[in-house]
Amino acid sequence: MNRAVSTILALSLAIAAALPSSAQTDTKYQDFNSFSTIKVSGGFEVSVRQGYGYNVSWTFDTALADYVEVYVKNKVLTIEFNQKGMPSALKKVYRGKNGRTAMLKAVVTAPEFSALELSDDVVLEAGTVAFESDNLSVSATGDAKITSLVFNADKAKISLSKSANVSMDLNANEIEVVTSDKSILSMKQDSDKLNLSSSGSSSISSKGNSMDITVNAQNSSKVLLDGQAKDIVVNAQNSSEVDAVNMFVNDAELSVNSAMVLVNAAENLSVDLKGGAKVYFQEDPIIKLVDISSSSLSRYTGEVTRKRPLRIF
Repeated sequence: MNRAVSTILALSLAIAAALPSSAQTDTKYQDFNSFSTIKVSGGFEVSVRQGYGYNVSWTFDTALADYVEVYVKNKVLTIEFNQKGMPSALKKVYRGKNGRTAMLKAVVTAPEFSALELSDDVVLEAGTVAFESDNLSVSATGDAKITSLVFNADKAKISLSKSANVSMDLNANEIEVVTSDKSILSMKQDSDKLNLSSSGSSSISSKGNSMDITVNAQNSSKVLLDGQAKDIVVNAQNSSEVDAVNMFVNDAELSVNSAMVLVNAAENLSVDLKGGAKVYFQEDPIIKLVDISSSSLSRYTGEVTRKRPLRIF
């Protein structure tokens, strides 16, 4: 065994021996200048609370103290568990077989904020008190999860990817949603304009009232709508499914190719169907056939075979 290998082995054994059999934790608290963005990564469980000042209280395993960072820069609050530089022996304690679950929790207090950026397996909970901002941006990726978020905004953009899972209540003039991969959004909303785009095998469940709704569904993604709207425009492609049978609208415009759409239009229904598209409709609208090629247009009877069940909340 050469000297370098011996040194590394000795260091690993020393670290392992120094770790207590059960994790010890520490808690820190810090006041900050104002921040508008909350950025979290690395497996933290975060609670966001409304208050007069800007501060963070965080609890962590003492052994991980050198790898936990909490700071504000350019109005961005960053909370992260950065494993770069961690000795392999310490990584084994938390990531090996029967490894410990790291204690990584934070409580963020702020009167307001306008953006969330979540990654890895972060879990965020913001309670039932409504935050407010002119423009809201929510970005979640990896296995990030938001279990509750209530927000009032002028404009809001929600972007989800990978296996992100978000549940929220949103009141805004304009809402834009983009989901991809295996991400999931469950949303209660009230809006003037609602723009939903889904791809991959992602799913969107939206319940509430809007003036105008636009849906762009691709691949095997699912969109489920419940509530009322004046108009809905749907572009569904490539095995996607849009279930708007419980979304009561005046007018509907559908462009469907190799996909399935359920719609409930009281006055006007325009359809452009191709590639084995299936459309089911309720009520007795005036129907305009733009095109119908190798597809079907049928009255909804409550019996529709789906590739997988759709549900809302």
